[in-house]
Amino acid sequence: MGADEQLQHRLRALFAEELDDGLQLLGAGLLRLEQDAGKAPGADLVQELFRTAHSLKGAAHAASVPEAVEVCDRLESTFAAVRDGELHPDSALVTRLLGETDTLSALAAGLHEVAAAPADGPPTGGRSAGPEQPARAQPPHPEPAPAQPAPAQPAPAEPVSVPAQPAASLRVSADKLDAVLRRAGEGLVATRRLHEVADQAAHAAERVEAARSRLRAALRQERAGSVAHSLDTLLDDAARAVTTLARSVEVTDRALEHTSAGVAEAAQSLRTQPFADACGSLDRVVRDVATTTGKAARFELVGGDIDVDRGVIAALRDPLLHLVRNAVDHGLEQPAGRAAAGKSTTGTVSVVATLDGSMLHVTVRDDGAGIDARRLREAAERRGLAAPDDDMELAFVPGLSSRADVTAVSGRGVGLDAARARLEQLGGNLQVVSQPDVGTEVRLTTPVTLAVLRVLLVRTGGQTVAVPTASVDRVVQVERQALREVEGSVLLTLGDRSVRAVSLSGALGFGDQALDDGDLIGVIVPRGGDVVLVVDALLDEFEVAVEPVPARLAGAPGLLGVIVVQGDLPAVVVNPVAVGRTAAPLVLATASAAPTAAARILLAEDTVTTRALERSILEAAGYSVAVAVDGADAWEQLQADGADLVVSDVDMPRMSGIDLCRRIRSSTRLRELPVVLVTSLDTAADRQRGLEAGADAYVVKGEFQQGTLLDTIARLL
Repeated sequence: MGADEQLQHRLRALFAEELDDGLQLLGAGLLRLEQDAGKAPGADLVQELFRTAHSLKGAAHAASVPEAVEVCDRLESTFAAVRDGELHPDSALVTRLLGETDTLSALAAGLHEVAAAPADGPPTGGRSAGPEQPARAQPPHPEPAPAQPAPAQPAPAEPVSVPAQPAASLRVSADKLDAVLRRAGEGLVATRRLHEVADQAAHAAERVEAARSRLRAALRQERAGSVAHSLDTLLDDAARAVTTLARSVEVTDRALEHTSAGVAEAAQSLRTQPFADACGSLDRVVRDVATTTGKAARFELVGGDIDVDRGVIAALRDPLLHLVRNAVDHGLEQPAGRAAAGKSTTGTVSVVATLDGSMLHVTVRDDGAGIDARRLREAAERRGLAAPDDDMELAFVPGLSSRADVTAVSGRGVGLDAARARLEQLGGNLQVVSQPDVGTEVRLTTPVTLAVLRVLLVRTGGQTVAVPTASVDRVVQVERQALREVEGSVLLTLGDRSVRAVSLSGALGFGDQALDDGDLIGVIVPRGGDVVLVVDALLDEFEVAVEPVPARLAGAPGLLGVIVVQGDLPAVVVNPVAVGRTAAPLVLATASAAPTAAARILLAEDTVTTRALERSILEAAGYSVAVAVDGADAWEQLQADGADLVVSDVDMPRMSGIDLCRRIRSSTRLRELPVVLVTSLDTAADRQRGLEAGADAYVVKGEFQQGTLLDTIARLL
């Protein structure tokens, strides 16, 4: 690609970003214009719309996107006519102009796709946008004839330099920001280790001082005055040196902690966006759904200026879209029904965001008829579903709806279950509260940032597990006797209520808890949950950098990521609400049960984090585990020491898991050895290769859960 083409590529990428911002302004402004229908339009609003269209037209010229030039020119001409009193804005005009913005939205999507492709070649798929083959898109509804004659074709764009970015704005790669956040997180880890060094230096100074006192006393008793004086001087010097070192390390420790915290805070601020960015199209959604269903509705946003991690913003867009659409279609009544109930004929859907420490709370509220719990129960009975303690939990059952009819907008029971699953992937939660004839609230809770979390470290089932403190309401320690069995469940009394207790160890596949009466146990009370999680011990609390879950563990419910704890060992980060809801009833095993001989498993895995994590899972289940860094290493260990079963990755250096399996099957001594292949290669051909090589089981990404692997191993042993 030549220099001119590279410049054009960059210009279109910049225009795509500018178009996104402009579309938000246009969409919000047009809806305000429609709300004021029947009144003279505000001059400031119309001028802002005109200026936005004019600026986008100039940027489209510079980026050589002629179709965008045409659309922006039509918008500019229409806004000029409104400004000059030649046109009066009404609902039909706003509908037509929103159709124009839909065309621009489709163009923006195409431009982003082109910008994401390598600069020296076309994108791998989808449409492109440019002067030769501009992206074309039709509005989602018929477009009325324009109010004015179509403008003449714009003149060819003159060569221009790259548009300068505003001084207060900075566009940076998300990958670069992620790298900064990882480094900042590593700085926090280094600070924690320096704390330990500072403590060690302080203890060393105390030991030297104690040794000096003992030696001085001993030497004086022997009347070796000169020797005592020399040694005393030497020990004084050593004590002063160690004391000075301890003080220096302490000062450095405080400075590094302050610096690391500052770097982490600054890096996180680079990655934040206003919460309003997650709600950019919601006002339009409310308008369109209300128009489609014959209702009158308005949208309100509170807390749009709260800064939130861009990853959280991206993850919230779809759930908020589902919830707002359902609020209009399911929640709000028809105008006549609202009037009969003494309500305003125009319903209100609001999204309210607030901060509580490191947690973001978002409430999607409507003032409609509320959820009909009776119809939900009847729909559940027709499907043979057991009634939960809280009727609102039925709203999360896929395919279950309180509506008898199905519309093009909603009514198929889709949305709440997907929204809650998405929130739980972020380490958050979603709850529904509804009152008949008053309305419905859907309450979303999520961490403000995903890269650096404050976690509570616990011990459970012989393993270290991290729980985000933002997801925890409180933690307590109680004696084993405080748990009591009632009708198949284990309950713990907290204050004036009894709460069902579940085992975190059992939920994660680490086995049932082994506790004797009198043992102190840790209890985690999830924020917004209806159970408590029982663990063996509460260990520590600190901030950590969170790495993504390894690919082959991605299917395990409730896992948020992996962290590195003391000794460079990995620990999983779990969502206590998700784990608590899906966990089986608590079964308390006795600590004095007779141990059984542990089967020896050889684990072959070339990725350090995955190897350590899988080893911890297997050891927690009671197996003796030997590790190999690849297939060749595993083959050498098998010949020397043997094993009861092999768990192997497929794609490894020197010798793959497939080749390792073939070697085992061709060996007279080892041919009956069970082999489990655990891999992200999940095509039918890959499965066939593994089975043809003689693997006894093939566990793939998307199917993997700790229980799945452990059940497979137990079956083969």
